[in-house]
This record gives sequence, structure tokens and C-alpha cells, in this order.
Amino acid sequence: MGILTSYAPLQDISNRIAIPSIIFAILTPLFVLARCVCGRIQTGRLWTDDYLLIAAATLAFPGTVLMIRGCSWGLGKHEHDLHTYPPEKLPFGDGEILIEKTLQIYFADQIIYQMCMGLFKIAVLVWYIRIFNTDNKKRFRMICRCLVGAIAVFTFASIFASIFQCDPIASAWQSIPAKCFDIDAYWKARANFNIITYFIVTVLPMPSIFGIPPYIDGLQMGRARMAALCGLFGIGIFVCITAIFRMQFIVPAALMRDRTWYSIELIMWSIVENNLGIICACLPAMARQTQSVLRKMCCYSKAGRGRDSVAGLLPYRAPNEKTRDMMSRSTTDSSSDWAALEV
Repeated sequence: MGILTSYAPLQDISNRIAIPSIIFAILTPLFVLARCVCGRIQTGRLWTDDYLLIAAATLAFPGTVLMIRGCSWGLGKHEHDLHTYPPEKLPFGDGEILIEKTLQIYFADQIIYQMCMGLFKIAVLVWYIRIFNTDNKKRFRMICRCLVGAIAVFTFASIFASIFQCDPIASAWQSIPAKCFDIDAYWKARANFNIITYFIVTVLPMPSIFGIPPYIDGLQMGRARMAALCGLFGIGIFVCITAIFRMQFIVPAALMRDRTWYSIELIMWSIVENNLGIICACLPAMARQTQSVLRKMCCYSKAGRGRDSVAGLLPYRAPNEKTRDMMSRSTTDSSSDWAALEV
């Protein structure tokens, strides 16, 4: 039984969509809001990448709300069960109409999925262009701009193909004769492109950070800061894994039969993939404020430990002259680059 419906004794797996939809409808806007607040604190303004993420979250929110509505209608139930269920107990009083309305929501969500996918990847690339803004990173920025163009073109093409995948368009939600192209091949090609671009966007800044050729002059920062930054970027790998896992559910959903049932797993992983992508895109820009908050919390919690270090793990030792000189040079060399990475 679903948490949003009670079509007993019908089989109902709508919770697989309803639960992540409700969770991300709350979490995703909060992360985007936190990113914007951190950006305003650090730079006094919002940037293009912030607005792109706001646009992605603005689209993702109604997408999750639509899925919640779909769960209260026909998603997660077999179409043949809805046809035979007592009409007076169904929304709209008719199983056929209920299925059509549910599939209209599913059709709209495919468009929203494509738009969000393109927007948050472009937002990350625009952020890269902004923070790696030195003369010796021209090649890196050129690669980012090329990727922005490729993702934008592919996103528009995917939206167009999703709308016109069948003729007439209404066959996407009505049981009428239609002529469709190979939907299974199209969805797999789209998924492969998304996985490849996820991976590229995630690992793209690593050579520049670590000083790997051709970016020999990597950013100079402490090990802890570098590890934190790489950890934030590394979270994007989980989104790649989510997209790969989602691929196995494409074939059942593309068969165009009993779609209110067989599309559930694909929809669930699409929701997770989209919203996690937006959240991961927010994390690096929040690093500095998060670090500051955690440092204050540690200071307060260790206030009674006398001369212990902030971490409370090692005894305090006053630095000698050589150590102070090294710390001074390290801070001078890395402060500007790290400040750029944290906006």
C-alpha cells in the first residue's frame, strides 16, 4: 500500500517514488538556498552559476511535486488493475482517464529531467570557468566552454526528441495507434551521454588542482584543504554510479506497456540522479562557510581543554622560528587560490 493512496487490495509500489520525491522536495531547495547565502556572504553577489542552479532547482521542485501527484493517481499500479477497479473509488471516476492523466505527468517529467540535467552540469562548468580565471588556465577554460556548448546542444536535442518521440504526440499518454522511433536506443544513447559528461565534469578540475600535465602549475594549498575539495568533487562520482544503475531500468520502461508499473524504477532513479546532481553542485561553494562553522563548533567544544589543539587530538606546541616562516609562506601562496575556489 502506498503512503499517498489506498487502492486496496491492488499492488502498489508508488512509495519507491513518493518517499525520495518528498525528501528531495525539501532538501534540494535548502541546499541551493544555502549555496546562494554562502555566495552572498563571500562575494556580496550572485553569479551566473548560482542563477543556473536556481533555475535547475526551480524545475526540479515541480518535477518532484508532479511525481508525488502521480503517486496519488496511477503511478505504481498495474494499468489492468486500474481498468477493473471500481470507478467510484478512483480519481476522475474512470480508470482510463486516470491512466491518461498519470502518463501526462510522466511525459512532462521526462522534459523536466532533461532540462535539469543540462542546467546543473552547465552550472558546474560555468563555476569552473569563474574560479580558474588565471592566464595559465586558458586551456582549461576553453575545454569548459566547449563542454557547455556540447551539453546545451544535446539538452535541446533531447528535449525535442522526447516531445516528438511518437507521432502523434498524444500517443505518449493515450492508447491510440502511433509511429515511434526506437525509444529504447534513444534512451540508452541519452543515458550514455549523461554518464560520460558526469564523469568528465567530475574529474576535469583534478589535473589543474594536483598539477598534473598539461596543468603543471597546480593550485597551491594545504593537504587538508586539497583533500576536502577533492572529496567534494568526488561526491559527483556517486551521481555517475546512480546514472549507471538507472540504465538497467530503461528497457522495461521503453516497452510502452503497463507504463504506470514498469517505469517506477526508472522514475525513482531519475529523481535521485537529478536532485543529487544539484546538491553536489552546491557543495563546493559552501565549503568555506561549512569549514568556518565546524571550526567554531570544535573551538566551543574544546574550550575547556586548556592548551590542547582545536581538534583535541594532539598537544599544543609553540612553533619555532623556522616553522612560523614556513607557515607564513604557505598561507601567502595559497590564500588567493583557495579563496577563489570557495566562492
